[in-house]
Amino acid sequence: MIDIVERVPVTVVATRPNIVSTVAYNPEWTRKAQTSQVRMLALGGGFLSTQRRALLERVWNAKCYNLFGMSEMFGPMAGECFEKNGLHYLDHYLMIELVDPVSGKPVPTGQPGVAVYTTLWEKGFPLLRYWTDDLMRIETQPCPCGSTLPRLFYLGRLADQFTVDSHYVFPEQLE
Repeated sequence: MIDIVERVPVTVVATRPNIVSTVAYNPEWTRKAQTSQVRMLALGGGFLSTQRRALLERVWNAKCYNLFGMSEMFGPMAGECFEKNGLHYLDHYLMIELVDPVSGKPVPTGQPGVAVYTTLWEKGFPLLRYWTDDLMRIETQPCPCGSTLPRLFYLGRLADQFTVDSHYVFPEQLE
């Protein structure tokens, strides 16, 4: 990847966060990344913590945006705008219900819950109330960017967490 961005005028790199993170551990690759024409990193397929985002923006000298998706749901589902204040999703194609992980009952708006997905379009594989163990919260107020699309805030996957004093702790929080 470094050889390509050094030789070709690439301005956007779309990949997983762990792939572009490897550049930070090699001083020669870091120099090449910083002098490349890459100005945006569009990252999905892995958790992008605040700390990792800061590292990547410094190492690549580029803006870093988070994407969210899963192949079961038709791939890309949500992405950050320039405000980086949650991931906008098209609620006319995808319904996300947030439920309590124990009772399965809906949680109040703005509170974290396990995401249950239903596809609302005729393409791809239809899914009805698909449970993934994704813990997130959803905000429905307009974003500072002006969009009225709802925004999801991905917190982690329940299978990856451990509990401390009845609070969820995810490996990503330890970065």
